[in-house]
Amino acid sequence: MATSRDLNKIKGVDVSVGAGAQDTGTQRVVLASDGLPRVTPEPQTANACSTSSAIGANSDNATVVKASAGNVYAIVAFNKNASPVYLKLYNKATTPTNGDTPIKRYMIPGGATGAGFVITHPMGVSFSAGISYRLVTGIADNDNTSVTASEQLINIDYK
Repeated sequence: MATSRDLNKIKGVDVSVGAGAQDTGTQRVVLASDGLPRVTPEPQTANACSTSSAIGANSDNATVVKASAGNVYAIVAFNKNASPVYLKLYNKATTPTNGDTPIKRYMIPGGATGAGFVITHPMGVSFSAGISYRLVTGIADNDNTSVTASEQLINIDYK
């Protein structure tokens, strides 16, 4: 059974959302003209993401971003080579090898003037063991073909 509430009172005290004079004892509630609460974000350092940033090397770029459990919140990747390259993320606290299976795969498009992507995961993508990656030219999980040096930028925001 539903309980009815008197929305004109808070704990038995009259409530007014209007302007003008009110009787003594009337609780005044002031709302923004559009009725929306105002929230101003404050910059923080204690809970901010860390960033891993790298320039592609002439290798498979096997990298450990975080050697313990964590979350990935954003990836920014660019490629100025004419051919696409592949960023493969692993749930590993150690350096990934071409025998490992990635849990996330991203194609970074090719383009002589540069192409890429920005991906955000506001809730984070969970990695229970660690966060690591490889950057190669082939799409197959076991590809170990080196990218051309100095043609890719990889930035990963994580906690």
